[in-house]
Amino acid sequence: MKNTMKIVAVCAALAAVAAIAGGIYLFLGQPQIYYTQIDNSKIQEIDSDDEMKYEYTLPAFSEDGDEKEVSFKTVRHLREGAYLKLSLRPVRGVITWEEVEQEQLPEDAETKLSS
Repeated sequence: MKNTMKIVAVCAALAAVAAIAGGIYLFLGQPQIYYTQIDNSKIQEIDSDDEMKYEYTLPAFSEDGDEKEVSFKTVRHLREGAYLKLSLRPVRGVITWEEVEQEQLPEDAETKLSS
């Protein structure tokens, strides 16, 4: 009986460590990079307690051309047609974005954004 309880305790401890490691990865792990183009017809004004007043929901494409719909908030309208490089994390979504030139887009992402 003592051995069974020890095994259960060890399994529980391992499960806790795995859960903590998974949580750390989801919040601090390497972000995924996607690219999008601003379409101001896809902006929505939102009520917010912080300074973020607008939310965009746009299609975004990875370096390999995989598509994902993303949403992110801003304090202002962004420049129509601007290309953005987005950093995403699995649970948190878009964590940062920066404007890039069309020449900086990966070929597959540029092809998808142009069509």
